Amino acid sequence: MPTFINNTENTIKAVDISGNNIMVAPTESFTTFSYDVNANLTKTSDQPLWNRIKNRQTITATTEGTAVTISVKTQKILIGNITSTISVFIQDTSNTPAEFSNKTSDDPIIMIPSYGRCDKLVIVGTGTCDVVEYR
Repeated sequence: MPTFINNTENTIKAVDISGNNIMVAPTESFTTFSYDVNANLTKTSDQPLWNRIKNRQTITATTEGTAVTISVKTQKILIGNITSTISVFIQDTSNTPAEFSNKTSDDPIIMIPSYGRCDKLVIVGTGTCDVVEYR
């Protein structure tokens, strides 16, 4: 997301790239994840770039279960491009019922809200699927 400079004569409130509320003095620069900022600011750079995808991996499922590590700060997980049949468990296959059971390539993308709720998925079945973590 962009870098801005405070062109006003006043210290202003802003939100930095880490989501912290900050005070920005006149002529001071700051980075943020937002383009919706004070009209008196001047964008000086498009850097740093932001991508809502935190991680993307292609998983090969097994009948015993394939563990997939998930960041606890992931907002949501999307599972798609399923090539055969899978079931998805949160944390462990003993956590029943499965979050999703017997999903196939005919199914749309599966979405799991996840922020702080898990750090692992277990995917059971055959074939492959894409697991995408979103910020």
